[in-house]
Formats: sequence, structure tokens, C-alpha cells
Amino acid sequence: MIRKITESDVDEAWLNYLLELNKKMTYVKANVSASKAGSSGGKAGKAGKAGPPPIRALKDVGPELERLRIRASGIIRDFFLNKIRSLRIPNTNIQILQQSVLLKYKELHRFLMERHGDGAAEVRQTYVNTMRWYFYNHFERYSKGLGKLQAVIADKTDLIGVEESAKKGLFGTGKVALKDKTNVFALGDRIETLRQQDAGVILVHVAEDKSQKYPYEALFRSFNLTMIDNASSEYLFIVEFFATDNEKMAADLAKSVFHDIFEPTEKMGLMTTKQYVDNSYDAVGILLCIRINTQLTMELQRRRVPALEAYTNATNMLLWPRFQHIMDLHFQSVKKMAANKQVLASVRDVHPHYVTRRYAEFAASILTLNEEYSDPNLNNSLQRLRNEVEGLLARMANELSEHKNRIVFLINNYDLIASVLKESAGKTVEAELEHVNALLSVQIGAFVDEELIPYFGNLVNFVKHAEQVKNVAGIDADRFEKISYEFNTTWRQNITSINASVIQLFSNFKNGTTVLHAVLGQLIVYYTRFCVLLEQRFQGGGKANGGSGRKQEAGIASWKQPPVGVQTVMVEIKKFRSNF
Repeated sequence: MIRKITESDVDEAWLNYLLELNKKMTYVKANVSASKAGSSGGKAGKAGKAGPPPIRALKDVGPELERLRIRASGIIRDFFLNKIRSLRIPNTNIQILQQSVLLKYKELHRFLMERHGDGAAEVRQTYVNTMRWYFYNHFERYSKGLGKLQAVIADKTDLIGVEESAKKGLFGTGKVALKDKTNVFALGDRIETLRQQDAGVILVHVAEDKSQKYPYEALFRSFNLTMIDNASSEYLFIVEFFATDNEKMAADLAKSVFHDIFEPTEKMGLMTTKQYVDNSYDAVGILLCIRINTQLTMELQRRRVPALEAYTNATNMLLWPRFQHIMDLHFQSVKKMAANKQVLASVRDVHPHYVTRRYAEFAASILTLNEEYSDPNLNNSLQRLRNEVEGLLARMANELSEHKNRIVFLINNYDLIASVLKESAGKTVEAELEHVNALLSVQIGAFVDEELIPYFGNLVNFVKHAEQVKNVAGIDADRFEKISYEFNTTWRQNITSINASVIQLFSNFKNGTTVLHAVLGQLIVYYTRFCVLLEQRFQGGGKANGGSGRKQEAGIASWKQPPVGVQTVMVEIKKFRSNF
């Protein structure tokens, strides 16, 4: 055993001899301790019984074992130092070396910790220094490589309330080619970065060869996923390799070693995130990073790796304040636009304003990313922005001279918001959609009467007035005849005109169909109510519902034209409903 330990290279056989040596040293130490305890008991007289006398051979073997301990400790120290230093060789696979060498011979390290504390401390510090250098250099290089792949997303002009003219360059063209710039307000395919949890990380050399560009959240995910994968593996290795019998001491040592190794890398990662965040105006991208960070935090908890908790918390502290700041910038930009008389005066038609689409896409993005979180602060920020946008649209509508056009402007804008929200799914979006649909319904209701008055104003006003009269029989029969005759001679032409007007005012097919149905439906309601009043006035004589009732009173029979039947009007209206 002595020759094998002192003259052979470290291998599995050498390990077995060392374990045998350790057993002998443990036995000798236990025997000596027992003898000393017995000797102390003998001196105490009656207080204790003398223990067994020490084995004489142990006195001879003791010094030899000590020399062997020192020699073995030196060999183990040199063995680990050489293996650890090999990690600095380019293209060394660290995990293979850890698993196939360091953990394979972890009992050697345990021997060193128990039998030669200074040697174990030197091995530990050399490992810390080497791995700190390894991770920092690899992640710094990876971070720089990812930085070259970043796509242009947003700048300070990409706010909801910034005028289109402010987004133009010197010669009227955008600062960045449209094909190279992602829509900063729409979530689109960017959510796939969040959904594809099993997707691999970005390989810089492959992306460069393909000239690929990525939004920041994809780079953020790739960097930090690589970070937690490496950190998890490293932490679990540290826990196993530097283990001791005392669990609390082992846990504290593992955390200390991990912190010493990863602290520079964590600081570099946080600095990289801060450099992007401080100059970002992409609220959607930052919220995606927040959600990705939450996913990674939960993954670390699932793996039972607490070592990066401070890092993920610090990352959140960088992301959330900037996100809220960008939300405030959006709010202020809309508020500023609402106070800009020049911008308001530029509203000259009833088509949706570009601000409306920006807001709709942005709101849908934020709501979608809040679906599984229901963050009240996020909802409050979005509601604050929504109120400001609604106020802006109201002020824009008031710039139009005709009252009907003001209503049409609001309908078109609310319909655009509703259409964009419908493309997203989720309870948070549904709640917002319900609010927008309520606003839309109110404006459509206002438009219905506004559209009917020019064509059927006399009918509408007569019905509203007559229904307030206690005794319908007291209303002059000539007034009924006049209203009926006017309706009979103009209703087909008026319906055609209404159809053409709606087609012109509402370019969105679905929205136009909804509005047209509402207008023509309300016309049927008014005319039906007129016919009811007609029957009440003439007590059922000459029914206006298309029936051939018994003429009990000569009044209706003497009219130039009998009232057109409600059913006839409904049949004609159905033709227009299907033609829109």
C-alpha cells in the first residue's frame, strides 16, 4: 500500500488504497482516543474504570501513517490542481471533466478536507479562480455575440401619441427602414419567445451565417437560460464535490463557493440588461423579459437551485421601473397630443386615426402578457392610458363640423379597437373588449337616430309625440294620413340612400353591416309603432299590417294610398341587409 500510494499515479486502484489508508488512520485515531480516555479515568480513581491499554504496535505505525498522510495529501493536491488548471485549455468540456474526473475522485477531496485543511483550501480557491475566469469570459463573449444580433425595435419617437411627422427623417423617410423595424405596439409572433419554453438557445455563429436578427427579449432569454443551465449544473456539482458531514456547513460552503465563482458573471449580466433597459422604449419587449425572468425563476425553484435568486430579483428591479416609465411616456404623449391644436385640427375625415391602431395593438399586447398574472398595477396603468386615449378621440371628434360625422368618427375608432382586441384571446382581453363594445353600442345608438332623421324625421317625431298623448283618438286624422303618404312615396328611395351612406361612412364590412342592421332595424321599430298608433286611432279599421281587415271607418278608406304593410317593408329591408 505504501509503495502504491507513494509511487503510482492516481487511478481507481490508487483511490482504493487511499480509502484503506483512511480506514487505518481512523482506527488508530479511535484507539488512541479511547486509551487516553481510559487513562484519564484511571487517574480519577473510583470515579472511573481504567480503559484498555493501548496496542503497542500502534505506536510504531502511527508515525508511518502520518508520513503517508502528508505524502498522499500532496499527491491529491497536485492531482486536483492539474485537473482544475486544464479547464483553462481552449475547448475543454467542463461538465465532462467534472463528472468523469472530479466527482469520480471526490473521495480524494473529502480525504484532503479531513486530513489536510490547507491543501483542501488551496484546491478550493484554485477551483474558484479558474471557474470564475471560465464563466466570466465565456458569458462575456456570448453576450457580445448576442448584441450583434439585436434587431431595431423602438426609439423615443415610438410612442402612441407621437405625430407621424416626428417619425420622419430629414427627407421625409423613416430613420430605420420599415422592413428592418418590428411593430413596437403589436405582440404578434414575439410571444413565441415566451411560449416555447423547450426551445434551445441562440447559437451566435449560426445566426451570423444566416444574417438573422432577434428582438431583445429573445437575446435576453437565450443569455439567461444559458446562465441558469450552467449555474444549475455548477451549483449541483459544488454541493456534491464540496460536501461535508455537517449539512448546514456544507450548504453554506456551497453558497459561498458558488457566489465567489458567479458574482462577476452575474454583475456582467445585470450590466448588459441595464445598458439595454436604460435606452429602451419598447414596453412590450421589456414586459416579455419580465415574464421570461419569472419563468426562469420558477424553473430554478423546480430544480431546487437557490443560488441565482438574488440575480433574478435584481433583474426584476431593473425591468419593472423602466417598463412603468415607458408606460408613463405613452400616457404623456397622448395627453400632449390632446392639447396640440394643430394635431386636432388635422382631423378632417371619419376614418380611424393612426393613434387608435397603435393603442389597440399596444393594449392587446399588454393584456395578453398579463393573462396568467392579473397584475393590478399593470391593469391600472393600462386603464389610465385608455382613459386618456378616449379623451383624445372625443376631442378629435369635436373638430368635425357635422354632428353625425363626429359620431361616425368615434364608431370607426372604437370599432378598430374592438377588432384588434378580438384577434387576441383571454379573460383580460374579454373584459377590455366588453368596455369598448359598450362605448361602441352607445355611439351606434346615437348614429341610428342621426341617420334616420333626414329621411324619416317626420315619422320619428310623430311617433315620439303621439306616444306621449293620453288619447290617441284626439290626434287629427289628417296628420296620420300625411305621415303615411310621405312614408309610402319615399321609403324605398330613402332606404337606398341610407344604404349608400353607410357604405361610404363605414369601410369596415362587419362594422358597416352592424350599423346598417341597427338603422334599418330601428326604422322597422318606428314604423311598427306608427302602425300600432294608427290602429288605436281608427280602432282597428283598415289594418296597416297588410291584413284585409273590415273597414269600420271611412277615414283610411278615403286616403289616396293605404298604409304600406310592415311585412312589405321588412322584406325590402332584408335585401339591403344581404347586399352590404
